[in-house]
Amino acid sequence: MDVLDFLKPFVGWQGPFAAALICLPLERLVPLRRQPVFRQGWKTDGAYIFINSVLFRFCFVLLAAILISVGGIHSISWSSAFLSQQPLWLEAAGAMIVGDFCLYWAHRALHRNRLLWRFHSVHHAVEEMDWVAAYHSHFIDEMVLSGAAFGSVALLGFSTGAIAIYGVAYSWVSFAVHTNTGLTIGPLRRLFSSPEFHHWHHSNETDARDRNFASIFSFWDFAFGTAFLPKGRRPKAYGTDSNIPAAYIDQLVYPFRPNKPVPETGVRPTSTGQSGLASGDTFLMPPHPSADKSPRRARGIPRASSPWPRGFRR
Repeated sequence: MDVLDFLKPFVGWQGPFAAALICLPLERLVPLRRQPVFRQGWKTDGAYIFINSVLFRFCFVLLAAILISVGGIHSISWSSAFLSQQPLWLEAAGAMIVGDFCLYWAHRALHRNRLLWRFHSVHHAVEEMDWVAAYHSHFIDEMVLSGAAFGSVALLGFSTGAIAIYGVAYSWVSFAVHTNTGLTIGPLRRLFSSPEFHHWHHSNETDARDRNFASIFSFWDFAFGTAFLPKGRRPKAYGTDSNIPAAYIDQLVYPFRPNKPVPETGVRPTSTGQSGLASGDTFLMPPHPSADKSPRRARGIPRASSPWPRGFRR
């Protein structure tokens, strides 16, 4: 595989502009919640758009080039030979399935491991969902997810064209599932991700935490017992219990700082440092529906039943 051909699908600064042209009108026409275009934290999100769509991709492709050309990492020969005999549409479908499967487990690891969660929690700090939230991720978080998704399909020897198609699907589904829209996909929601599906992943409600990990195909969550799509409900609140700072640089540094305990009662701060509740309101941090060692679980609260498959340790 030619290194430059492999890198092409990962390079591109046009994505944010195209996404804005499509997603902004959609969020105005069919909004899930009424919120301004320039919501809280939009300046920080603007930094994430530039960094993650331009600089991060440049560093990612540079690292890939070093690993492929200098490190001697190549695709598996037998799978590459088999895939080369398939039509492009079938190969691209295979790349989506394989990449999304690997991304599903990488995403679960980001929630399971305390250290990885500190990086991933930056993405969950968003408290007003829209398409821009797709960019709001720490670069370490992006490296883990992108490495799992695209590293797996590259290692198996999928062609440049198949990886390019998967890359486009991966990016646009990510925009779509974060949009502030009330659109649903009906019975297809058990097969494909949607805003209805992914918004529950960002919910800070007790029974919705650590659910809906899949990026493109929601059936991974249904297959492994992590799906959450209650009828007649929609998320009441997004975000995380962690007190994550508002500024971009502070969010980059946040995962490396000593972990400070979160009080079990009080007014929950938002990512902008302001209270997310009305004046005088308080909250009791809810129990987490998983084991005691969950990075999102409060101390001193009884354990609830686990939604995870038997034998998978949180």
